[in-house]
Amino acid sequence: MRPWWRAPRVGRMAKTNASAAAQIVAAKCLGKSWCSVAPSRALFGVPKGFDAAANRRGGLALSVKVQCSALSDAEMARRQVEEDAMDSQCSDGCLTCVSESRSVSPDETIIIACDSDAIISGIEDAVYGAEDEQPPWMFDETVGMCLQPASVIPSSDMCRWDSDRVMVQLRRACAGRPKCKLTWADVDRMFPVDACTGKAKRLSIIARCQRTQLPRDASAEVRPNSFGMLHYEERLLLGDASGALVDSYQARTAFETSPTVLASEAPKSLSEFVYSSAERRKGVSVGGSAAVIRRFLATFTLRSDEGMPGINIWHFRVMGDPSFWRLGGVMALIPQTTHADECDAIGGCQMAGCTRKVHDDHGAVTGCVFSLNLKPGVMYQLHMYGVSDRAVPDAGLSIEFKPPSHCLLHVNCDNPAAVQGLCRILSQRDMPFQRMKVGELPHITCAAPSLAEVVRCKLIVSKPVLKLERTYGSSA
Repeated sequence: MRPWWRAPRVGRMAKTNASAAAQIVAAKCLGKSWCSVAPSRALFGVPKGFDAAANRRGGLALSVKVQCSALSDAEMARRQVEEDAMDSQCSDGCLTCVSESRSVSPDETIIIACDSDAIISGIEDAVYGAEDEQPPWMFDETVGMCLQPASVIPSSDMCRWDSDRVMVQLRRACAGRPKCKLTWADVDRMFPVDACTGKAKRLSIIARCQRTQLPRDASAEVRPNSFGMLHYEERLLLGDASGALVDSYQARTAFETSPTVLASEAPKSLSEFVYSSAERRKGVSVGGSAAVIRRFLATFTLRSDEGMPGINIWHFRVMGDPSFWRLGGVMALIPQTTHADECDAIGGCQMAGCTRKVHDDHGAVTGCVFSLNLKPGVMYQLHMYGVSDRAVPDAGLSIEFKPPSHCLLHVNCDNPAAVQGLCRILSQRDMPFQRMKVGELPHITCAAPSLAEVVRCKLIVSKPVLKLERTYGSSA
C-alpha cells in the first residue's frame, strides 16, 4: 500500500530523516481536516552538514506532501462517539497544550485558549527553558483536545526555570480567562533573571479548561436599556484556591472550581439583599470558621442611541456588611464582546484598594464606588465576589448605579395623570443611586457626552504661600 505521505524532491540539499519527520507531522495532523505545525530545530532536529551556528534563525524549511481522502460513514460515526466522549470529559476539564519558540517566533503572541463556553481553571504543567535541550513536542495543540493523561511535559535534564514558579506565574496571568495572550515581554517581566543565558528559549504549557459555572440566563440576550437577570450564589472556598483574592479572574476561578454549592437564589433586586440566612442554606452546615466565596451576578445592556462617541462614566456603589469582603472582595464588569474585565482599565475593582470609600454615620467603611467607562449597546455581566470566614446573621449587600454626569433622571414624569408638580428632573449629582432590578432602567436621558470627565479629586498638599507686598500690584 502506498504511504499517506510522499517525500518532496530535495535534490542534494541537507535534510533530516524523512521518515522521522513524517511521523512527527502525522502525530499532529493525521485524521484531521486541517492542522498547524510550528517547525523548530528542537522538534525536527538539525540536518547533517547544516551550519547551525551561521544560521541561528533561518536556513531551514519544512515541506510536506499529504494525501486526503473522504471519510466513510463508519469513520464519521466513530468520530462522533469520540467527540461526545470528549464533551462529557470536558465537563470536568479538558487540556489545551501550547508550545512557542522564542527564537523562531520572537514577535509571536503566546495564546492559551479554551472553547467559548470555558475558562482556564489551572496550569497542569509548564516548562520554560533551553529550546535545543527540550525533548520533541508531540502534543496536539487543538483547543481542548490535548490528550495527555499524565499532564506532564518531558523536560529531561534541560536547562530551565523552576517549573513550580512558572506554573504559579502563568496561573496568576491566565486563570479565569477564556483566552490568555502573552507576549515575550510579558514573559520577561515574569522571569527577569535569565536562567539559561545565551540559549534559545521555548515555553511549553499544558492548561486545564473548565466549562463556565453560570446560570443559563446569564448568556441570554438582554434588550437595550434593561437588566436581564439577577442571581446570588455562595460556595465553599477550597483550600488550594489561594489566588482568589488577587483579581476578578482569580476570584472567578476559585468560585467556579468549587463543587460545594451552599446556597443560591434569584433576587428581585440587588438593593439591601440579605444573603446571610440560615434558611437559604437548606440545612447545609460548613462550620463557623469555614471560608465561603459568594457571587452576585447581573446582566444588562445600555441604550445604543445615546452616549457615543465620548466618555460614558457609570458609577457602581457596593455597600453593605463588611463581613462580605472580610478576606477579599472584587467586582468585575465583563462585556460579552471581548470578555475582558472593564475594571482592568482602572487597575481593578478591589474593595481593599478602594479610592472612593463609603462611610456610615460613625465613620466606618461600609462600601466603595467604582467608576467605569462603559460602551452603549453592549451586553455586560456584572460579577461581585466576596470571601469571608464569618457568618453574620442577616448581613446584607447593595449594588446600585448612577449614569454619567451628562444624564438626567426623570422622576414621576411618565404618568400623564399625575399631578404636574410631582415631576422632577434630577442631575447626576442630585439623583440617588438607582436600584438594580430585572426590567427596564429608570427614565434617564443623556446629552452628548464630553471627551473627558473628572471622577475624583485628591488634595496632595496644602500650605500657606507668602508673597511680597510689591508683587500684589498697585492698589487703586
